Amino acid sequence: ASGDCLFNDNRCELRANNDNPAVRIDSDTTIVNANRVRGGKVSIKLLGDTNLMTVLGNVTNGVITPLGTPWDVLNVIGPNS
Repeated sequence: ASGDCLFNDNRCELRANNDNPAVRIDSDTTIVNANRVRGGKVSIKLLGDTNLMTVLGNVTNGVITPLGTPWDVLNVIGPNS
């Protein structure tokens, strides 16, 4: 998407093909908040300028990429169940 993407309060599950991310977002500015995402070795893959991303309070069973400081510790990799 061109412009802003607000992805929040979602419950997502990918039951097949763990090589793909469960969620993939490509936008100019990205806000990802309070989601529960299951599936994929990478649960959420974010594309775009990492300086224009806010990623806070998500619970996944796989990693969120690319996340660096300070956002990496403000999200939880929880159990697969």
